Amino acid sequence: NNRLLERLTSASVQWMLALPRFTKQTLVVIIDVCSCLIATWIALYLRLDEFVRVNNDVARPAILSAILLLTVFLVFGLYKSVFRFFGTSLLLQFSRAMALYSLAFFSVVMVVGLGDTPRAIGLIQPLVLFLMVIASRLCLPLILGYSAETNRTAELPSAVVYGAGRAGQ
Repeated sequence: NNRLLERLTSASVQWMLALPRFTKQTLVVIIDVCSCLIATWIALYLRLDEFVRVNNDVARPAILSAILLLTVFLVFGLYKSVFRFFGTSLLLQFSRAMALYSLAFFSVVMVVGLGDTPRAIGLIQPLVLFLMVIASRLCLPLILGYSAETNRTAELPSAVVYGAGRAGQ
């Protein structure tokens, strides 16, 4: 049973790695747009303390969120490549982009308003979305990195380096 799970995981990872860059970028954009909808829904739940149906009260801020997020991420160049490594410099770049997004979203929701949408989600939604975006960027490379590392070491032959001294141990 465990062996079957490993084979399925390995096959799906290989399939994802073999996808063209444009397809991977499109998948990341779709994940981000879905994250905007879910983050808005969670923010409304946290503010109202009850689950709300997905209707105009959720759709308007979610659409605004998706438009702002995609625009900011495109300006910051965060969709140019699909990340295999997520380091501190990339985290800092995401933080800057999310700070700009948060300011824009906060300004529109708090100052302009969106009908019956509670204004407090102008603060809550960017925080939830930031956590979701960072989590989505961290999870996939960890899975792919773990699997790729496992496959790489399994394919390498054993070798002895003669004359390397202590450095060869």
